[in-house]
Parts: sequence; structure tokens; C-alpha cells
Amino acid sequence: MTGTTEQMEREQQLQAWIDEYRTALLKICVMYLSDVPQAEDAVQETFLKAWKAMDKFEGRNGSSEKTWLISIAINTCRSYRRTRWFRHIDTTKSLENLPSRLASIPPEERDLFIDITRLPEKFKSVILLYYYQNMTQQEIADTLGISRSLVAHRLGKALDMLKISLREEERA
Repeated sequence: MTGTTEQMEREQQLQAWIDEYRTALLKICVMYLSDVPQAEDAVQETFLKAWKAMDKFEGRNGSSEKTWLISIAINTCRSYRRTRWFRHIDTTKSLENLPSRLASIPPEERDLFIDITRLPEKFKSVILLYYYQNMTQQEIADTLGISRSLVAHRLGKALDMLKISLREEERA
């Protein structure tokens, strides 16, 4: 009887995570992978990994479920990007191919969005988590497994890179 109760609680917890974080994880995965079907697969795989590791999460004192799930999603996207198949797909797809729930980017932010997707991964990560997921620098550090000071440095460097990119676009 207890096993059944535990199983039901795990299923309820997973469903709560899916309801609360699916859209946020999908946005992150789309930005990482520039491919909606791949991003949807990565989100599914993220929740599968979370399901399998749920006991490990519950043992982490004070850890945020949001940071834990995002770190799983980021690592899943990194794995996808390392595959031979992924190296051969066109990651410069236009934003028109995004599902309507993700394509709600105002036209004035369109170029910035594209520039962010082109940043090197370590800079893209901090920008996405800080500005698009409203995470604190400490939450980002916890998610990425780096120091808070490195998060601050990468944020500054990423913003500098984006400023340079925007200036170049204005000249063109």
C-alpha cells in the first residue's frame, strides 16, 4: 500500500513540475537549440531525467526545484548539441517557426533575441537565466555549478558582446 502512495505522490510532484515549468524550460531549450521539435524533445527528456532522479532532488536541502530542473534542461541541450546529427541541422531558423506561445517577441526585440542565440554558450546561459527566467545571480550560480562572481563576470561580458553586436547592426 505504501509503495502505491509513494508512486502517486511522485506522479503528482512530476505533474506539478510539468505544469509550472514546462513553458520556461521550452523557452530555454528553444534558445539553446534553435529548433522547436528538438527543444520539445529536450523538455520531455528533462522531465524523464527529473522523474528518475526525484529521490536525489528530495535529498538536497534548500535546493530550488526550478534551478534543478533548469540545470537538467541545460545539460540535456548541451548533450543534444554534441550529437553528430545536431551539427548538421540549420540552427539559424527564423523566429516565424516558433510556436505561437514562444513567438510573442515584439519586433523591436527580434534582433536582440537572435543575437542572444548566437552568443557562446557560457554567455548565453547567464543572459537567458538572468533576463528571461528572472533568476538571481546566486540561483544561476547554483544552476550552472559556478561561482556567483563568475556569473556576474559573464553577465557583464555578455552584455558587452551584445552592445557590440547592436552597434554593428546599426551601422549596417
